[in-house]
Amino acid sequence: MKKLGKEAIETLWSEFDVPVNDLEEILESWCGWPVFTDREEIWRWFDEQYAQWGGVHALMFPDKQRFDTCPRCGEQEDVEYGHVYAEGGWAWHRATCLECGFTYQLEYEFKCVNWEEA
Repeated sequence: MKKLGKEAIETLWSEFDVPVNDLEEILESWCGWPVFTDREEIWRWFDEQYAQWGGVHALMFPDKQRFDTCPRCGEQEDVEYGHVYAEGGWAWHRATCLECGFTYQLEYEFKCVNWEEA
């Protein structure tokens, strides 16, 4: 699949309202992903497609600006975010400081929504 523009990815994200089962697998096919695709696989795709604008974190939390500080040099704005990994209510990003090249891990807590109960 070709790289999409920022607005197209944001539109797809806003349409990604697909129910999931207890194993976090989608229960309806969506945009080429078949039923029972792991939701995190789709999140990883969004993370890769939206990497230059903050990755999947920026899509999940659009009102929060991310100014993470590099633990080595203290740079706050030149940070490139890598893939997101999620498990048990926690997510991790790999971040690389574009100033000094140091790679480090960011973690944060999130709440999953069960679409069937919402």
